[in-house]
Amino acid sequence: KGVERTLILCLIILFSCFIGYFLNYATMSELWTLDSTIVDASQGDYSSDVASRTKDRGIVASILTAFTYSGTVNASLDKFGKIDPATSTVLIGMFLGSTFGFLLDMMIGSDEGLREYLWSPQGGMKYALGSLASDRFGRYLVTIMFDMFFVVILFKHGYSTLVQTAGFSKNGREWIANAVVSSAIGILTFVVYGNLTRFEWAYPSGMEEIHEQWIQGSTMLLAVVVMNMVYLTSETRVRIDEPGINDPPIKLLVTGLNFFILYLLQANGVLDPSETPRAQDVTADYRDVNLPLKGVCESQARFGTGIVIFAAITVLCLGGVIFGTSSASLSEIRAELNCCACWRRWRDAPVEEVPQAATRVTPVQTSSTTCSTTASTTSSTTPPPSPGQRTRSLKPKSGQPSSTGSLKRQQSGPISTVTFESNDATQRASTRKDLTRGKLCLFFSYLLIIFVLMLIFAFVPFYSDDNEGTTRNETGWRTACDDNNVTVLDSYGLS
Repeated sequence: KGVERTLILCLIILFSCFIGYFLNYATMSELWTLDSTIVDASQGDYSSDVASRTKDRGIVASILTAFTYSGTVNASLDKFGKIDPATSTVLIGMFLGSTFGFLLDMMIGSDEGLREYLWSPQGGMKYALGSLASDRFGRYLVTIMFDMFFVVILFKHGYSTLVQTAGFSKNGREWIANAVVSSAIGILTFVVYGNLTRFEWAYPSGMEEIHEQWIQGSTMLLAVVVMNMVYLTSETRVRIDEPGINDPPIKLLVTGLNFFILYLLQANGVLDPSETPRAQDVTADYRDVNLPLKGVCESQARFGTGIVIFAAITVLCLGGVIFGTSSASLSEIRAELNCCACWRRWRDAPVEEVPQAATRVTPVQTSSTTCSTTASTTSSTTPPPSPGQRTRSLKPKSGQPSSTGSLKRQQSGPISTVTFESNDATQRASTRKDLTRGKLCLFFSYLLIIFVLMLIFAFVPFYSDDNEGTTRNETGWRTACDDNNVTVLDSYGLS
């Protein structure tokens, strides 16, 4: 008990420090204004200023992702879904979670997205979804792969150690160990290299300077290939029979997918984030915060494709983890959700006075019996009675009329065996149905949760700037932006 309390206290302290770290950046007013999205090329150090503020806002976006997505989807799915922890960490925590984080990076981390978000959260979400259908998301997928190669190696050692530690070794607390290790690895990789690869290679804001260049595509390519080979040749399974992302055939599949993405980026000339400026006669006024930044209109025009991409990633990741590794039946999910209700019934149960000669049943016995009865009736793992027990139960009681022929049929061995096998097959079919219903329940429940999270970020203004009470001047460029009319946008210097 003492060790458990110490661990809980340490987790509370770490969480408090985490909250303080988040508030330090979330309350920096100079990061969350329309003026902070201005790219002033006349300043000598504008490139470093842009990189610094986008990284600081990226920290807030990542922590918001941890609070909203990891707290509601990742941890709870580990708890109720009984899924493979390593596969959950990669598919749910990294691919789906990182895609959700990419949307927040685009919406409030980048200068382009933040300007739209401060004017209208829907405009910021529209830009973020449209960015899923751009080369920025293709490079971001490579950073996810690069991160995964580190994570699965660190996860094996961290998770194996933590589940053997006092306070986490108790059966049923594996999901807590998974959440702690995944969070620690996520923070570590983010601080060391994650922010760098995102905002200086995958989707940098502003314009590249000769003396402060972004990460080159060839450098990133070699680093990813080397780490891919380390991942492929390392033993990353927590146990030998572990299915999922650490299975050798799956590793080969991931390697092939990684190489295919790298090939597509090279073939389309977007491996390097640098872009050749288009020849334009007009340069947009960088001080006018009413105008969108370059590339915003093009991304917003693709938001429909972005919705399809996000939906496909969500369905594939959730479906792969739930239908591929989950062992939770609908009865077990109900039992998990009813544990609090059982505790309340035990707490509120009245104490009944009974005669001394009778057996006294305490409230604890009553409530526990009720809860255990509920669990036993919903569980499909109780074995059927043996043929002998079935035969004895069919014997007539004294005084009960029966026929000789009926009694002989009841005592017949072959008939009892057939009855037992029939009931056993029925029970197996019932178990399969219960398991399938549990997976479907998890799948559609978490689809709904993710949909609600998207609505919250699309309509709730966490940050806003009224630009001193003036509305946005959209004269001339709004229609061209909605239609992605490049000719008209060129006349404003916005394409």
